[in-house]
Amino acid sequence: MDKDPMLKSFFISYATEDRDWAEWIAVELEAAGYLTRYQTADIRPGKDFVHEMQKGVISTSRVIAVLTPAYLASQFGAAEWGVAFAQDPRGELGLLIPVRVQPCEPPGLLMTRVYVDLVGSDEVAARKKLLAAVDRERPRPAKASFPGVRAGLSSPRGVRFPAASPAAASNDSEALKQMDQQLSPHRAESPGDSLKPRMIRPLPGFVPPRVTGREKVLGELKAALQRPGAVLTALLGEAGVGKTAVAAKFAREQEGDCAVDYLTAGGYPALNAATVLEGLAAAHPNAKIRAALTTRLIDRDLSILAKLDAVLSALGGQRVLIILDDLEQLLDDDGKLRDETLLALLEDLAGRDRHAVQVLLVTTQRLRSPVVMSVGMLEGLPPEELREFLSGLASATGTGLLPMSSRQWGLFTGLTRTWPRPAERIHGMVAGRPAMLQTLLETMTSGRSLGELTVAALGDVELDVAQALAIYGRPVSAEAIMALVRETTHSRIAEALTSLVDRRIVRGTGRRSEEEEERFSLLPAERADFLTADAEIRVTLQRSAAHYFYRCGREIEAVGRLRSLTDLEAYLDSIELYLDCGDGERALRIIKEVDDRYLKGWGQTWVLVVYLRRLSSMPTNTHALVLTDSLLGRALLQQGRLKEAVEHVVRAGRRNAELKDNENQLILLNQLGVSYLAQGWVGAALDAFQEAVELTTSGREVWSRADARYNEAICLTELGKFDAATRAIASARQDIAEHAAGELTSSADDADNARLAARLLLADAKIALEKGEYVRSIVLAEQAGEEARVNGAEILAGTCDDLRAWAYLLDGDDVSATVAAQTAHRLAAETSHPNLLRITGTTLALLHLRRSDLANAHAAADLAVRSGHGMPGAGAYALRGIVEWRRRRRRPAEDDFVRGLAILQRVPNTEPKLYDSLDFTALQLAGLALIRHSAPDEEAALDAYQSAVELADYPGIQARRRSLFRELVADDRDGLARLRALLRVRATPSPEP
Repeated sequence: MDKDPMLKSFFISYATEDRDWAEWIAVELEAAGYLTRYQTADIRPGKDFVHEMQKGVISTSRVIAVLTPAYLASQFGAAEWGVAFAQDPRGELGLLIPVRVQPCEPPGLLMTRVYVDLVGSDEVAARKKLLAAVDRERPRPAKASFPGVRAGLSSPRGVRFPAASPAAASNDSEALKQMDQQLSPHRAESPGDSLKPRMIRPLPGFVPPRVTGREKVLGELKAALQRPGAVLTALLGEAGVGKTAVAAKFAREQEGDCAVDYLTAGGYPALNAATVLEGLAAAHPNAKIRAALTTRLIDRDLSILAKLDAVLSALGGQRVLIILDDLEQLLDDDGKLRDETLLALLEDLAGRDRHAVQVLLVTTQRLRSPVVMSVGMLEGLPPEELREFLSGLASATGTGLLPMSSRQWGLFTGLTRTWPRPAERIHGMVAGRPAMLQTLLETMTSGRSLGELTVAALGDVELDVAQALAIYGRPVSAEAIMALVRETTHSRIAEALTSLVDRRIVRGTGRRSEEEEERFSLLPAERADFLTADAEIRVTLQRSAAHYFYRCGREIEAVGRLRSLTDLEAYLDSIELYLDCGDGERALRIIKEVDDRYLKGWGQTWVLVVYLRRLSSMPTNTHALVLTDSLLGRALLQQGRLKEAVEHVVRAGRRNAELKDNENQLILLNQLGVSYLAQGWVGAALDAFQEAVELTTSGREVWSRADARYNEAICLTELGKFDAATRAIASARQDIAEHAAGELTSSADDADNARLAARLLLADAKIALEKGEYVRSIVLAEQAGEEARVNGAEILAGTCDDLRAWAYLLDGDDVSATVAAQTAHRLAAETSHPNLLRITGTTLALLHLRRSDLANAHAAADLAVRSGHGMPGAGAYALRGIVEWRRRRRRPAEDDFVRGLAILQRVPNTEPKLYDSLDFTALQLAGLALIRHSAPDEEAALDAYQSAVELADYPGIQARRRSLFRELVADDRDGLARLRALLRVRATPSPEP
């Protein structure tokens, strides 16, 4: 035990949710002879909580921080450990001891402290680790009840250790699989937790429970879903033919063998990637596993595809059917999903094996995808089945069967084509009033539509409510309807809604909980029936609806809940409605606001493409067109559509030249250069940046010149001209100083200056890395990362961490390299930033390869490739090709090397050669030579390496080449001997061109 009495007392800092852990730690320490203070035992009722906490921290010598997600989110927790950190900033006295008991990553300064990791440990191992951390001489036995998992039991509060160790933290799916295996013997111990698959979200209540006369299409659906490897199947047919009813009947027939979930594009919750994942997670038959998966899905450290990994691994062979209805609302004119994230999720799901998840897409429009098989639904119900359908409606609504003469029946079947939805609408209009039937049928025969007749049959308030729902075009609450129908009381709106739902005109979503409001909507195909013909009134209503959603977005933002695309839904709905009413100027303002505050920093400007496309075709002023093209350029660049991105930025520049806005032209030149750089067109990029430098006059433009000089330095570094790059960096720092000294600078300018200063430090770190100055590179990258984090530049901070990983790797410290790479990759996954995902996935893949961890190497490289375009995309393909070759998968490896080469070969011949590009070219060609036993490929690889050496052969560059090539030939020691010999040659650094 520690002999210093000053180190024998501990204050235990924890979140309220983790009381079990605090008590267990306290009992263990006290049994070993230490003194402890913590909230539950030492802060009695009537005491001032904050004062007692402060006294506890001050009166004890050391602080134990119990690390969990709840603790890291706690303001009081941060204040408590912050005291100990301030007293011992270097950690030399050990005054702050973090103890991690749940998977989480300490942020900020807390990240610098080595924590005691109890995740995955049993009670004995946990006790040893804890006591060894506070006193390395002598652990002592204990009597406290242990909050972790025990044989056959779980603690009363449900606290337990996850089954994964910290080393396996990157493999979330394996952790969940182990958890499932651990819990499977005890599933029966969960009261009321049925192992039988079940419906997750309820199927639509407006669909009759008994559907007959659809045996043919049901048989075709079953056959389509039973084909080998079937994942995505579409049920295709016109609106009103009864697709939803068939899908629901098919789903009900699966009950007992398959978990079923239902989502609709016109429903609530919204149909998107997040809600699809929620449905899959809810399909697990074990409540404890479902709870664990729910936690995974809200983990911001995981990308959408990593979350899919976790869910599918936990489900194993569990059959799940997901129904996605009204999908046509999410398709563009070419039949492609506009929601890029949902598209990536579905395509990834279809491309995987070893799972039993199937998706039924219900749509009026064919989905353009080679992995979707369609089943057509063209016919209505047979007449006798239509009678049964009407009988079921009469029974459900309590109105009695609608009597019809043979003539009326003939008219009825002809007008409805025996389709269920038109029949349902007519029944809703005349139910309880059979005398109206003949008049209605004759009126329809004379040419009036069912929609017109429905509108004419509604009362004033009912019509107002239906028109409001038509304006919104999505499920909304009664409060949203009140925002448009302002002169009507809430009770009258409620009565109108009840009447409309009873008459089958409006759909209610129901409520999933007591706190949740019911939402109401019209079927998408019927919205037009209720939209007012008066254009002025319609525009006024659309503008009011847009403002309502914008106000909702501001209210959500005010409570700090905007953390993901789903949270931005109200803002995006507002943008769409402003576009609907022709107010492009207001829509563009919100687009710019949302992009500046959230999407740009998240690397997700691509979400705005669908709105920007509409905006670009609307009449507007030149300033708006310039901004639209500029935003479209960035959004398309993030999607990997590089050629289109450049076209839009060039067009923005030409239009801006008409305005003679010099400051904006500088910004556009920088953006154009970045677009060129992403394609590997470094020469064109350098020209754009240098033109921006020459355009600068004074004022704010000085900052743009500094930005251009930073980018100029990046280009020069890519060309191996390190001395010239260093001079550009120095000039940029002078520009920052000049800008900071300006009279009109603001706090926002100061933040911009600080972020740019961090980027310049990163550029210095890159040059040091290439020259082999690894320690200097690490120090500079750490400084840049700290500056970036302090000034809110998270993506830049992640890039700094990735560079540190490379510096550690080339310096031979794989442990530190892995920590830095995982930190960067977690941030990339959290933000879904495409470029950061590419570079960090590639780095992690190489680190896993060095440990021969081929499964994790493939997962990291796969994620990098999915986000890949431009030069980083070529690197991602090279790494995945190496992984596939090491896994003895010849054909996939060859495909990846060929794809990577294709990216590199798209660089024009007029562009200067880059050592990085030549290195990757040589690597891909060397891989092909190994696979094909091809002498020409080997000759070409050798030529590419020799060309790269001639351009730049500094120690850092040499070390990276050797590291990459070593992994390629790790299992083939005699392969490509001449290249191996070339890499062993340690040439002196070449002079700069």
